[in-house]
Amino acid sequence: MYSRKDKEMQLKEYMNQTFPGVTLGPYLYSQWENHLHFDFGKDKYQIVEGTDDLNMEYFSQL
Repeated sequence: MYSRKDKEMQLKEYMNQTFPGVTLGPYLYSQWENHLHFDFGKDKYQIVEGTDDLNMEYFSQL
């Protein structure tokens, strides 16, 4: 079983190989004091509530 640190290293390696030169930063929305938030998927969620199943309707509509 992989430790959290091992998984983090695997993710970093994958990101560097797949997206070379891309630097991830903090979420842009939280960087400014004044901001607008648009919720295009109101009441739509990636996971079916109470399960680990993907909500495929979410991915086909948004």
